Amino acid sequence: MSTSQPNIELDLTSQPLINGLVAEASAGTGKTYSVAALLVRELALNEDLRISEVLVTTFTRTAAAELRDRIRGAAISVRDQLRQNKADDDDEIAKHLIGVYKHDIVAMIQRLDRVLVEFDSATISTIHSVCTKILHLAGISLGNVGEDDITSRVVEEAVNDEIISRAVVGLDASRIDPKKMAEVVTKLLADPFTKPWFDQQQNTFDGKQSISPDDQKFLDEYLAMIQACKARVQDATINHPSFNDLLKRAHDVVTDSSRVALINDIRSRFKLAIVDEAQDTDKLQWAFFDALFPPDQVDRALIAVGDPKQAIFGFRGADVRAFVLRGDPTKKRTLTTNHRSDKPVLDALNSALDSAMFGGGIPYISVNASSKNRKSRFSPGDAVEFVDVGEVTSQNRLDVPATRVVHELLTLGKLKIDGTSRDIDPRDICVLVRTKATGRAIERKLKQFKIPAVSNGTESVMEGAMASHLRSIFELMERLTDVGRTRRAAATPFFGLSLRHESDISDVQLQKVQNRVSALRTILQSDGVAALAGAISSDDQFMTRLTKGLSGERYITDFAHVMDVLHVATQGKPSSPTQVLEQFMSLIDTDSTSDLVSRRVESDVDAVQIMTIHSAKGLQFPCVVVADLWKPPTQTRGAPVFYLEDQRVVDVTHGLSNPTGASREVAKEAVKMAEQGEMRRLMYVALTRTMHHLSVLVTDDTKSSLTSMIPQMPAKRLIDSVAKLKTYQAKIAKPGAKEFACAMAPTTITQSYRRTSFSGIMDTHSKSQRRDYFDLPSHGNDEFGTAPDSPAIGSPAPDSPAPAGAAESRDDLKGFAIPVLPASKNVGNQIHDILEIVDTSVRPLRDEVGRAVQHVAKSSLLRGYHQPLTTMLTRALETPFGGEFGDVCFADIDPQDRLAEMDFEMTVALSSANVLTSDIGRVLLSVLSPTDVLRDYATALTDSSFDIQVAGLINGSLDALLRLPGSTPTQPLLAITDYKSNKLHRDSDTAPIANYSPVHVQAKMQEAHYILQALIYGTSIYRMLRWRLPQADHDSCIKGI
Repeated sequence: MSTSQPNIELDLTSQPLINGLVAEASAGTGKTYSVAALLVRELALNEDLRISEVLVTTFTRTAAAELRDRIRGAAISVRDQLRQNKADDDDEIAKHLIGVYKHDIVAMIQRLDRVLVEFDSATISTIHSVCTKILHLAGISLGNVGEDDITSRVVEEAVNDEIISRAVVGLDASRIDPKKMAEVVTKLLADPFTKPWFDQQQNTFDGKQSISPDDQKFLDEYLAMIQACKARVQDATINHPSFNDLLKRAHDVVTDSSRVALINDIRSRFKLAIVDEAQDTDKLQWAFFDALFPPDQVDRALIAVGDPKQAIFGFRGADVRAFVLRGDPTKKRTLTTNHRSDKPVLDALNSALDSAMFGGGIPYISVNASSKNRKSRFSPGDAVEFVDVGEVTSQNRLDVPATRVVHELLTLGKLKIDGTSRDIDPRDICVLVRTKATGRAIERKLKQFKIPAVSNGTESVMEGAMASHLRSIFELMERLTDVGRTRRAAATPFFGLSLRHESDISDVQLQKVQNRVSALRTILQSDGVAALAGAISSDDQFMTRLTKGLSGERYITDFAHVMDVLHVATQGKPSSPTQVLEQFMSLIDTDSTSDLVSRRVESDVDAVQIMTIHSAKGLQFPCVVVADLWKPPTQTRGAPVFYLEDQRVVDVTHGLSNPTGASREVAKEAVKMAEQGEMRRLMYVALTRTMHHLSVLVTDDTKSSLTSMIPQMPAKRLIDSVAKLKTYQAKIAKPGAKEFACAMAPTTITQSYRRTSFSGIMDTHSKSQRRDYFDLPSHGNDEFGTAPDSPAIGSPAPDSPAPAGAAESRDDLKGFAIPVLPASKNVGNQIHDILEIVDTSVRPLRDEVGRAVQHVAKSSLLRGYHQPLTTMLTRALETPFGGEFGDVCFADIDPQDRLAEMDFEMTVALSSANVLTSDIGRVLLSVLSPTDVLRDYATALTDSSFDIQVAGLINGSLDALLRLPGSTPTQPLLAITDYKSNKLHRDSDTAPIANYSPVHVQAKMQEAHYILQALIYGTSIYRMLRWRLPQADHDSCIKGI
């Protein structure tokens, strides 16, 4: 053990969740499990803590989704064990709760039930998602977040303009390198806590004499230019923020002394925050979190969970030093029980890495094997081997020794799993590399000897052959008549024609290619990339050609990947070929290690996996072979960023054309030290991926840093002792194995997850109903309106008596005229648009309504009806709501108290729960009194025609959510509104208003199933209130719908 501070083990059952707690989780010690366990323990024991008051952030969306599933799964598991009053042997939390709090089991079950009911209110996401919520709460418009990161382009423009404008007034522009100055500006923009710096002990321009006044004046002006460029870029990207801009803006909000009320409101929402993967944060993120959870608060807790030894994303801006510096040693706890690797593996690594350092203040921490991993599962030979491959000086020359090691593992190695010994299969082995070129070389060599191998994360899918082929297709879509583009598209695997000779492709074939691509372009422009991918995938001829040969699986995998990436880049919207190509080019420049473009494994067959170490972080494999020379980088990417004591700085002399070497020496050495630390951490990640066996290739190259990174290098095994290469013979199936047979297609396919809406439910319901062939089609001002001069569907015939209690019996209504208006769904849409933009605070209201009508109703359909439409809408806005709302009307609601067009999407049970729309009717019947006016509708909703499954997600859009008079910040009074502009009368009726009596409207509302719509919309608002205002009386908040 090589730590200056004693390590205190994190006890998941008893550790208080104090503000500032740091849990260092070494590789394999169960970081994600520990996060879920601590949170579930606290939620089970603390009556005053709700899941909506918990904030959990992590590095990527994938990790956030995994955390969400793990936390929910842990809550379900512990609750079920509490119900049985019996804990699983390997569940520390359940054993602790049952053993120590045996008299509180019922209460703990209720709390965990509450957690699961309210789980959709939990904030478990990336920090950028959290920042988005904060900015929305602050009322700050975000513009097009992350859609098109224009920062690099704006930086280049700002730098060029600044240089030119200064050159005009006498600046010597030749002394500045525009490209490198842009790199300096970019680094400073990325982190507001990073300061510009240059070595004032050295003359930047002449190492033989002290700096002259003119040179000093130039440096001062150069620094001013950098600051001016920063300001300009920040202004230019205000409506096009990058994801990093979100963090800066959110930080500005929570540290703004003029927003005390907002900050207190945000703080009151969260009592507990857990920052996962804390080693991959930076100083700005910690400043943001500390503003939300001030260090001096004791009733709220900010907890960091991570491992600085695994901080390998410095190239993405992560700053492990910020994590190391902020930790209070007295609040640091460690996880030292490794649940991944066998004891012999851990013993060998503990010995080899004893006293190893992985950067300033980052020592190796010895770990122990769990009780289940006390013995080696690998044989024969050692669990960890360092293989001396001799004088190899080229990364690509590692292909042969790596293949020899893999071949020996496959032919001689055994694994004993659950007491049964078996041969090592290709799928058991992962080869870890640092560069994609090394991975490709090893993959080729493995395949040469018939060893199945697949690559994952070794290069960008946008740089592969399939991306090039798809690019040719999109380029032809852009110019369908271009012969050169047509020939290139024809030569792709999609069409499979040859370009060896000009005569190989006839004019007729070229025309067919153009026609097919033209049809695909139409799909792209009308429905988007996903629809285009579906059309190509459903084309038998395309798929037959793509799957031919050894590259078939690779082509199919890359095709799906590229189309997924383009679908995300275009936001799923219909796109032109030019727009897709623009996104294509920007994606080519995306870092190949990004989760978005990092190549996927092309097959799930039994094959050796080849991955970059960055891609393998967080994963584990039975056997690992590490193949790298471990040479330090020869040059730094971008402007040098490093620490001077505890201050992070960027060397601005990087942006000058010819600075002296001496002036850059401090920066060069500091960056070199930082890069060495990053490489050591990368090595640690590589060595800790294995479960049962690890082979590390070691070279005699003097430039290799591996020996210095492993202080106690064990005796090495010579490569000559490794079995010689020969063609690999795959294992033959044992006798008695079942013979292959054709799979039987299921008669039905159950979809477990779907997205639906009220309209979707009604569409399914309408298709289940028999309909007379001669029924008139339904037309109206919105979903269920009627055509002009025709009765409403389901309404009484013209000569039939009105419903009991209807207003037709009142003679005084016969003279009440309703202005004549056309009726159609388009009319309804325009009425919705008018009501959305009307400012109800303007007086006289009729003039404001008239303005809105003039602005919206410009089509020929309504152009001649502006006056009657203005009259009707003004009357509607001034009519009291009545009932529980009293005399309040729309005209009384200030625009600040009206949320127009509120979209929602909420989760519902999966299909396995078999929740039906008719179940809503049954629930409604169980709570309504026998005399309730909605009881007949609830009964109708239980009809078998409503046995429509609701599973996955349900969405919709409220026309307006109104905050009523008498609301308070903590207890608002809300009215949920949906505009209905159905025409229920005939223009020839003597008393048309009678069709809008309460009884008649109620009947029509039930016939159109608007009651079901109201229940869905009301549920969405109830859930929103539960998340936004957890302490409020939610039942009382909703006054009505």
